[in-house]
Amino acid sequence: MSKISNAILNSLLEEITDYELVKLSAHHTKKLQAICDRWEDKESIETEINRYLKSLNYVYTDDCLWVKGQKITMTVTETFEKQVVFDYYVDARLKEDELLNFLTIDEGLDAEVEKEMKKVKLESKNTTYHYSDNDGFGGHL
Repeated sequence: MSKISNAILNSLLEEITDYELVKLSAHHTKKLQAICDRWEDKESIETEINRYLKSLNYVYTDDCLWVKGQKITMTVTETFEKQVVFDYYVDARLKEDELLNFLTIDEGLDAEVEKEMKKVKLESKNTTYHYSDNDGFGGHL
């Protein structure tokens, strides 16, 4: 590693308070040094440090610190609904089970439902968010 990029990398990791909670192993420090060796300016090296920390699951917090992140599993469910109301005429003599049976198998009704459903748009009905961490803590947002 060049002396310039090594000096910049070390000063950034030691002196900038954003990185005070970052603990890199010797292996990761060497990899980061190799990455930063391509640059000799502070801004580029800082960009590479930040990119590398993200790849190691560090996150940048609202209080301007890089901390080790934890994996949160998000499950987002969005249900959609399409509804149509229309009149359909059937034999007036059909009652109860016979009516139900007829409506279940009538191809004319199927065609009419399909035609009417094409006239309406699919609408988002409900969106739910659920989260959980590795310790089993979770809930709905």
